[in-house]
Amino acid sequence: MMRRLHKIIALIAARAVLVLALEFPSPDAQAAEQTKAAPTAKLVGPKNCAECHRPMHDTWRHSAHFKSFNSMHRMRSARRIADRLGIERIKQGDQCAKCHYTRESSSSHSLPIAGVSCESCHGAAEKWNAIHSDLTNPDRLKQAEKLGLIRPSNLYDLANQCVQCHTVPDERLVNIGGHNPGGSFEVVAWLQGEVRHNFIETRGAHNQQTTPERKRLFYIVGQGLALEHAYRELAQSQASGPYKQERIDRGKAALKKLRAIQKLLSITPLQEMIQIAERLKPASENKAELLKAAEAIGALNRKIASTHTGAEFTALDKLLPKPSDYIGKVHRP
Repeated sequence: MMRRLHKIIALIAARAVLVLALEFPSPDAQAAEQTKAAPTAKLVGPKNCAECHRPMHDTWRHSAHFKSFNSMHRMRSARRIADRLGIERIKQGDQCAKCHYTRESSSSHSLPIAGVSCESCHGAAEKWNAIHSDLTNPDRLKQAEKLGLIRPSNLYDLANQCVQCHTVPDERLVNIGGHNPGGSFEVVAWLQGEVRHNFIETRGAHNQQTTPERKRLFYIVGQGLALEHAYRELAQSQASGPYKQERIDRGKAALKKLRAIQKLLSITPLQEMIQIAERLKPASENKAELLKAAEAIGALNRKIASTHTGAEFTALDKLLPKPSDYIGKVHRP
């Protein structure tokens, strides 16, 4: 009799657990469902890029971006963040995977296949890879751009790919998970270190230095993006805490640097960006106002990136990060 009673109790308990699991799924389960409902743009994976871009691929394999695929989810600091957020599997939870991994998507699921890789920066390639690879097509690069390729010449969009992850635009991840809020990221310092992979002009012979002109433009665009994203993220902020405070501090720091740039160069769109920022209160709570300012700053920043070469900005060199500030060791310089 008692055995039968225990079996009945166990069966009821099991059903209760099942009901609870269905009604209150774990964060990982929720993330999985979100991924199924809205799969990321289709990727082809870094192996496809390596067929033609071997030196770039080899450089990537020496970077932290590559190594993170096998190491990041094993780090104690990552595990602590995941535990605070209720994430069981770091590679599967969307909060981690969307920035730390390259994910191959199908209609039903998303599978991590690499760390941060080619398409993380240059855009998901399924729609443009075949055209980009067709060397018989003289317009292949222009056509690929229209389909989503982010070329190195597109400074704003390329830098934005970096900024939108490195600024950690996730309030819960920072305030609850304890993730670094992302305030130390600077575009030039990161792109001139181990991430640099300029082999086109040398036909693979060595990793060419980025031109001074391009560094100058990247520096301006990077500070503009820091200001733009600070306002975008403040507009989405829901509570006081380290996330919100870092955005306020980053906005102030970017504005200060943009003023220093403008003092040296006197660029009309840059002056307009500064004026927009100066009209905002340092810790404005007006979300619509913040988003409007971010959109306007982004448009002006794009204009600077597309209408200047950097050759006219030699006065800016004194403000650029020095080689000792670059992040990581350059591969095959």
